[in-house]
Amino acid sequence: MMGREHIRAILTLDQAAVIGLYDPDPRSIARANAEFLARAVPEPITYPDLDALANDPAVDAILICSPNFTHRTVFDQLKHSAKAIFLEKPMATTLDDALYLAEQSHRYPAPIQVGMQYRFKSQYQLALSAIGRGDVGAVREYASGHGARMAENAGRDGTGVRGGGDDGGIAVIA
Repeated sequence: MMGREHIRAILTLDQAAVIGLYDPDPRSIARANAEFLARAVPEPITYPDLDALANDPAVDAILICSPNFTHRTVFDQLKHSAKAIFLEKPMATTLDDALYLAEQSHRYPAPIQVGMQYRFKSQYQLALSAIGRGDVGAVREYASGHGARMAENAGRDGTGVRGGGDDGGIAVIA
């Protein structure tokens, strides 16, 4: 499920390419490939195992979006690649695994980023692009965060870009 969310964001932002996928469940691969089909984008490579993915020189970074309790095991199978890793939240489901992954991150030769980074979500990137192009006028107020409240008079005249809600939000008022 989260892997498909990341695929949609990557395809929407068009700032990176999905080179390949690995999942031991062929049904998950089929659901992921449907994201590419829906956008008329060629399906990526389906790797037979994690070693094939890790050893592909075309892969610059790896997103670990497996079930939460597998993150340590998957990381251990990929760490020899020394490639940048995005590790979906939560990073672990036990304290031992969390401490292990934190310790490994200090020795790992490439960046490891734990998920929940809203600045990479497609709707935030699209809002920033709109601001950069001048599509929304001058930014006069901004609010962000889980359950963030917009200013009392925000957008009363119908200007600006709004998004979000109780699950996190961004408001750009122009």
